[in-house]
Amino acid sequence: MCAPEGPERALLRYVERRRPSRRAVELADAGPRPAAFIVTESPPAKHLVTAEGEHAAIVTRAGTLENRAFVLVYGYVYLDDYFSSLEGICVPELVATVEEMLQSDVHMLGRVRRRRFNYKPPVGWSQESDVFETRWFLPGEPAQMFVNPAIPLSPGLVRGVLDHFKASHVQPEHFTTKANLAGEHYAIGDLHLFFLSDQDFLYSVRADYDVHAGRALVESIEPVPRAQRASGHGLGHWVD
Repeated sequence: MCAPEGPERALLRYVERRRPSRRAVELADAGPRPAAFIVTESPPAKHLVTAEGEHAAIVTRAGTLENRAFVLVYGYVYLDDYFSSLEGICVPELVATVEEMLQSDVHMLGRVRRRRFNYKPPVGWSQESDVFETRWFLPGEPAQMFVNPAIPLSPGLVRGVLDHFKASHVQPEHFTTKANLAGEHYAIGDLHLFFLSDQDFLYSVRADYDVHAGRALVESIEPVPRAQRASGHGLGHWVD
C-alpha cells in the first residue's frame, strides 16, 4: 500500500499471518531494506497496544536513501501462535501515521482467551519456550521457574492445581502486586506456586528452589491489556 501522495512518500506491505514469532528487533533485522539505505539512527523498539488490546511493537530505522531522509518502519502485532506485520519505508513525518495504522490492526480474536503477558525476565537465567509457556533455569542449578499463559478466570482453577500437587491443605500467603493484581503464594517445600488474578484472568508461576526470584518475577507481571481507543484519522486515504 502507498500514501495518498504517492509511493515516493510511503510504501508499505501488510501480512496478516506470519510465523514463527520472534522479538520485534529480530524481525526488523531480518525485514526488507533497500540496499542503498544508510541507517543513521536505530532507537529501541516501541511497545504498543492495539485498539483490540493486543500486544504490538514498532521498530524504526532513520536514515537516507539517495540523499533523501526516510524511515524504515517495522510494525508487528503479536497474536496467539502467529503475528501480523506492517513493514516498509516512509518519510519521517508519516511515522506517526504508520504507528496508528498498526494500532488499528483488527483480528477479532476476543480479549478473554489464553494470552501471553509482559513481565521482567530474571537476569542471568536461561529460557526454553513454546508458544505460551516459558521455563527459566540456571544451568547446573536446581532452581527453575515456569511462567504459564494467562487463562480466563473460572471457579476451581487454583484448587485443581493444588490437588495435582497434593497441596489442597496448604494455606496461602495473600498479597497484592504493584500492578494491583490480587495474589496468593503457596509454599510446598522448595516448590512455590504463585497465582494472580484480575477480573478476567488467572496468572500462574511456579518457582522451584528460589522463592525470591519467583516473587520478583511475579511482582513484575503486567495485566493483559484492555482495548485502546484508536482515532483512525488519516487511514482511509491509503491505497493498495
